[in-house]
Amino acid sequence: MPVVSDFTIIHGVGTGLVIGDSGHHPIFETQFNTGGRRSTGHAIITFMVRGLTAATQGPQIKINNKFAGRVEPARGADPGHWFTQTINISGALLNDGSNEFEVHAAPNPLGTDTYDDFVLKNIICHFQQEA
Repeated sequence: MPVVSDFTIIHGVGTGLVIGDSGHHPIFETQFNTGGRRSTGHAIITFMVRGLTAATQGPQIKINNKFAGRVEPARGADPGHWFTQTINISGALLNDGSNEFEVHAAPNPLGTDTYDDFVLKNIICHFQQEA
């Protein structure tokens, strides 16, 4: 049986989505669809991130209110540099249809403000489908 796949753009704003004191906080939530997903298959969430340079622990990403992974900080990096990250998840974490994506703000350990502001863009879910 052939294995097929599809993708859906969760949030594709070219300039990015600010999460933290200057944007969405403490949680950004949105819906996305994975119709026909293979529950025993695999899926990945890819995204680009910049500015997450002070946090000591990466912000949580949840799919359908279940932990999916973390946005990894780039401590000490140039806050203007974009990094591509990927999270591998089980197809069982996805619904065959509507899903909820959420990402949490990251506490700022420097104490200059509440959150270590960061920007996400090009958030995409690639998933296996039933053939």
